[in-house]
Amino acid sequence: MGEILYFSLEHHYALWAQKAKNLSRPVAVLHQGQVWDASPELFPDLYPGMGEREARQARPDAAWVSLASLYCRPYREKAMEAAYRFSPQLEPEGDGAGYLALGKGEDPLEVALSLGRLLVPSLAPRVRMGVGPNRWVAYLAAREAKESLEGVILYRRVPAEEKASFLAPLPVNVLEKVAEGVASRLEKVGLATLGEVAEVPLGELRQLLGKEALAVHGYSRGEDGRALRPGWPLPMVIRSIRLEPPLEQLEKVPPLLERLAREAARELEERGQCQPAPAG
Repeated sequence: MGEILYFSLEHHYALWAQKAKNLSRPVAVLHQGQVWDASPELFPDLYPGMGEREARQARPDAAWVSLASLYCRPYREKAMEAAYRFSPQLEPEGDGAGYLALGKGEDPLEVALSLGRLLVPSLAPRVRMGVGPNRWVAYLAAREAKESLEGVILYRRVPAEEKASFLAPLPVNVLEKVAEGVASRLEKVGLATLGEVAEVPLGELRQLLGKEALAVHGYSRGEDGRALRPGWPLPMVIRSIRLEPPLEQLEKVPPLLERLAREAARELEERGQCQPAPAG
């Protein structure tokens, strides 16, 4: 298999809110009393996690939109459809990110440029892209990307032979992506970077981290055995009911259809694919 490309839209919720609400002003998207996302021109005054009250005081000129009122599905689908053009091996992540398996011999830079042009500016003001020998390295490459392509695509490629030198200086808090809660335990014993963790014998890591030690040991060295889980196009949800004996009264049909609809909606919600459209 070839390399993995990870892409992640930036400031996309704010742009989607502008489009959905027909707003011309910069937008701050709020969730549970905090800033969730904001238009680029509102940074650095606003940032994710900032309290709503402080944010409103800092930028009273912004338009304010609740994440709960934003119907993201159409925009998410457009982003995934764009990515799917380049590989059927597409694993979506959240509303605006995903992993693509590149074919052997494909030029990652060309794919990044072509995909970036489809995503920006129609679906996001900017996109991060990282390429690596596996999911983990590709994700971190995107996270650390600083090279700007056409001003709106942040791109970095880490070949397999360079992954050790790339990972070594990264802080241990990047491990929260794959092993929640381990960073604080590593920092308590003076391990601040992935390079330092990589030098610790596995036996010592087991004493510190228990069952999570093996995974952390691998991730610190850029090893990741997780295969992509293609999830696009979305599989259909089909529900049926066998009627014994057959119905003879039409008035009994609506309750049965309602039951099937509830079951289908429950499965879609469990998949993270069901979000009711806001009223009005």
